[in-house]
Amino acid sequence: MNTPQRSEETSGRDGPLGAVPLQWMALVVPLRGGARSTAQLLPVLDCKFVNVIKPYALKGGIYFAVQGAGQQPAPGCTNANDTGVTLDLCNLTGIELEDDFVSIGAGERWGKVYDKVIERGLGVTGSRSALGGIGGLALAGDLSFFCSREGFICDNVVDYEII
Repeated sequence: MNTPQRSEETSGRDGPLGAVPLQWMALVVPLRGGARSTAQLLPVLDCKFVNVIKPYALKGGIYFAVQGAGQQPAPGCTNANDTGVTLDLCNLTGIELEDDFVSIGAGERWGKVYDKVIERGLGVTGSRSALGGIGGLALAGDLSFFCSREGFICDNVVDYEII
């Protein structure tokens, strides 16, 4: 991807990486977290979208954070600083049942996963709350109702898709 040059196709807002592409400006919305915050929330549309913005993150200068569908509202936990961009993974959804495992999108919540596996008479080592998001709990560990037998949630992850 070529970085846009200052022209009609950019917003004219310069940052450490140059001008901000206009197509981003349409997607960026104020971060839920208070009127004083200038941080922005950027909804991730699909995995390919992350690859488009990855060069900006790798160059540095703009703080990026990632949030899934979870329940952590505390500023700084899953949010970028006041001038950063938080990538919202809530659109990366999908639950696919295989013989030995379940593939779950980073934007799902555990309640939907439970509904899907229960239809087939199965269980999964996941959050104690149906509102919990997949991403944070699967990375951070967290406890399930089966933790004394199965370990932490992260101990039961077979694979992550790295984008």
